Amino acid sequence: DGTVGPLGFAKIIVAAGAFDRCVVRHLHAQVLGRDIDPAREAGYLDAQVERFVAGGRKVRPFVKSLTQSNLFQRGR
Repeated sequence: DGTVGPLGFAKIIVAAGAFDRCVVRHLHAQVLGRDIDPAREAGYLDAQVERFVAGGRKVRPFVKSLTQSNLFQRGR
């Protein structure tokens, strides 16, 4: 769209999906104590990214969903 500078860079990162994957992996590591291994858990990572994006990229509801997950309840 011709946007340059930080806003243009942000649009490129978000459009490529890198931002969402990074946020999901970081939040997952903080809440559950372990990162998601993209090589071994690609389907799980994709599902979590889908959930994050579907929720409007809002951190609080995503973190809440992680704390209500079986992984969190089991202690990872």
